[in-house]
Amino acid sequence: MKEPKIYKIRVTGEVLETPNATRRVDVDGQVVTFGREPVYVRAAELPPQLADDPYLRIEMVDSAPPDVEVIEFLKPERVQDPAPTAAAPATRKRS
Repeated sequence: MKEPKIYKIRVTGEVLETPNATRRVDVDGQVVTFGREPVYVRAAELPPQLADDPYLRIEMVDSAPPDVEVIEFLKPERVQDPAPTAAAPATRKRS
């Protein structure tokens, strides 16, 4: 698994000129609002919803400032489904 990195993300100037000056992005069911103030995200790999968004300015940083919330986008390691322990019941033929 890749080592998680911290990203500092804020909106571009085009978004700041809109009435709300924010951009909302849904990342796997979690809605994150970006604006003038940076949002810090920790992820092994930045989700494509963020990485490919042309209205977000993204910088990789060494750490977030103290007392600033860091949003986690760490995908859990895949756990393989256990093999079935019992065979499927036999089906009867109708006579």
